[in-house]
Amino acid sequence: MSLVGRERERELLAALAEAGGSLQIVGEPGVGKSALLASLDGHLVVGVEAEQDLPYAGLHQVLHPFLDLSTLPEVRRGALEVVFGLSDGAAPPVHLVGLAALELLSAAGPIVLVDDAHWLDQASRDVLGFVARRLSGAVLVATARTPVLAGVPTLSLEPLAEDDADALLAAVAPDLDAERRSRVLAQAAGNPLALNELPFGGNSLEEAFAARAATLPHEVRTALLMTALGGALAGLEPAVEARLVDRDGAFRHPLIRSAIVRAASAAERQDAHRRLAAETDEPDRRAWHLAAAVTGNDEEVACLLEKTADRALSAGGAAAGGQCVGTGRTA
Repeated sequence: MSLVGRERERELLAALAEAGGSLQIVGEPGVGKSALLASLDGHLVVGVEAEQDLPYAGLHQVLHPFLDLSTLPEVRRGALEVVFGLSDGAAPPVHLVGLAALELLSAAGPIVLVDDAHWLDQASRDVLGFVARRLSGAVLVATARTPVLAGVPTLSLEPLAEDDADALLAAVAPDLDAERRSRVLAQAAGNPLALNELPFGGNSLEEAFAARAATLPHEVRTALLMTALGGALAGLEPAVEARLVDRDGAFRHPLIRSAIVRAASAAERQDAHRRLAAETDEPDRRAWHLAAAVTGNDEEVACLLEKTADRALSAGGAAAGGQCVGTGRTA
């Protein structure tokens, strides 16, 4: 997405990158949070809706490039080993995990960019909030629709001013006639993503994205759907050319993901979930996909979900029962 205007915001981010510290950028979908984040060069993490129920999945994304546990004191090292499934043990308190994460990031001094932080699991958000309130030797910038890191400075990103909106539309669609131009400006209401997409079809952003995806070959649409449901992008050059994903293999905006899922039939979504379940070796993710694929009662899937709940409760500091409801099998 073209970044027009936002001079004050870019100056603020540049100063933060020099001085260190934390910031969360909030605003409506399409207002330009991701584009503003891209003005910084750093370790990018993107919140994934499919992982929001997996404790510490987001924190693992943030820390994995800096995860030299040998540098940590034993207690802090042990806390991260437990929450990342590297060793067994009682779930550590959030502040202990936070201290370990803070020490790793402070030592590495990176710029960490967390896009769509509202999709992070709650445990990761709690730890990142703890870290962000204390960080000084590194930089953490997160984007979300509403504030998700308590006590962290917040920048609210507003729609573009009228002149900037007009300039962006002129750059994106210079050949629009006056009537269509006026209508797009009114519909977009200063939303940069809308200004980029509405000139090319659709009465709403999701409609525009769905219409664009509908022109792609069936196998590409299937791959896009699997990606939208938590899979990995591969061989989607037509989707890149259709401006649905970028060359780094990420959706250009979360609304593209939701548009693709909404446009698929129930049978297509169930088939995609079954295929994703067969492809993953992560038990919690497999259980989630299988549950989304079934249409009636399934005792095996119910057992897998109960095991997932046991692991989630254990990570949160509580223990669940060990029997699968309705199966009599031990979880």
